[in-house]
Amino acid sequence: MDDTRFGVAEGQADRLVDAYAYRPGQSPKMINAGATSKLNQPGTFDSGGGGLIGTIADYHRFATMLLNGGELDGVRLLGRKTVDRMTTNSVGDLDVRFAELQGDKMGLGLAVREDRGRFGGLESVGTFAWSGGFTAHFWADPAQDLIGVVLSQYSSSNVAFLQTCRSLAYQALVD
Repeated sequence: MDDTRFGVAEGQADRLVDAYAYRPGQSPKMINAGATSKLNQPGTFDSGGGGLIGTIADYHRFATMLLNGGELDGVRLLGRKTVDRMTTNSVGDLDVRFAELQGDKMGLGLAVREDRGRFGGLESVGTFAWSGGFTAHFWADPAQDLIGVVLSQYSSSNVAFLQTCRSLAYQALVD
């Protein structure tokens, strides 16, 4: 993952895209101009839970590594048991609802699908997912060997958009 880091690499500011807020019935409003973004300034609190900047290719590689049980390109990056804990319910019967993630439980850092019928989606039980800023979203469905990565320039979660992306991906599967 050469293009994912906290902050923008030297000389790469022009690769950032503009981000917008959308309000029904109104024109889009730019809220973050790519090249002059605050993301080009040093972070004050870089953390595993937020602040990474990356590309769709890197996000796909990360999801592929998780789907492969911690391996990528023949190299073990995470232990198999670590990935098992990340993708297994860690909250028991606690009711967790992340509409944009379409998961009904939480593993260690990921939403996990335990009940296919609860949300009415096409994802298999065992699908795991996460969303980040500007509707950066991924899901991985081990039963279908499927990964979806959606990056947008939208400032907040857009549940209907993500559900449409997932639905279209599953409808395109051919056995």
